[in-house]
Amino acid sequence: MKSNALAWVILLLLARAAMAAPPPPDLKLGVPFAGPMALTVLDARPDVVNGRRKETFLGFGRTFYGLPFPYHTRSKKPFAQDLAALLSQALKQGQTPAKVVVASPAAGHQAAIEPLGKSGAERLILLEIRDWWSDTLFRTDLHYDLLLTIFDAQGRELASSSASGEDGLGGHGTNQQPLIDAATRRILETLFADKAVSAAFQTDAAPTAKAASCTVDQVLKMKEAGLSQEQIEAACGAVSGKP
Repeated sequence: MKSNALAWVILLLLARAAMAAPPPPDLKLGVPFAGPMALTVLDARPDVVNGRRKETFLGFGRTFYGLPFPYHTRSKKPFAQDLAALLSQALKQGQTPAKVVVASPAAGHQAAIEPLGKSGAERLILLEIRDWWSDTLFRTDLHYDLLLTIFDAQGRELASSSASGEDGLGGHGTNQQPLIDAATRRILETLFADKAVSAAFQTDAAPTAKAASCTVDQVLKMKEAGLSQEQIEAACGAVSGKP
């Protein structure tokens, strides 16, 4: 019995290390723009904004009996910073580098745009993490909700695209990280492949008017997580269709 318990502890530690490994820098993203760009990744996950979870939180691994244990970024840096580094590297490999600007989760949507505008870039890229966590036992499920918004140098919105879902990634064994890496690349590629986003990088792109960036469902989840109305509006802008 002791040897079996020890074996499970070893497997658990190996799984934890594997899941927290950083994704390989083999993602390449190119956009049709030659001017200076800046990017920010904002962690807008409700449990991170209200302080219930750390900014390093990535998801859950599970013991053989299904008991969950949280795991975090291997770099010990906030997940948003790791994702920003991955995105920056991908754009650099695509020959369209962008300067990374760090934003605190408490900043909210509107406040995150201000330091981007001060960067002097002509295209501002804001990626918001509204949900992101994986759950691994014998297979991995990834829950995600990302919003990509492109602004001009004055902070006016040019286009946006979103990706959300609860994807069963399959797989078996302790090392599920390659599956999460592949899903991350696919999600980011989908966001940047959006036609409106591509058009936003054209020199003659015109600003769009948008009343709100959160759905009623997302607002309800934020309220359930304990966020105040001010925090919700900071994350979403002027929310239309309030519950």
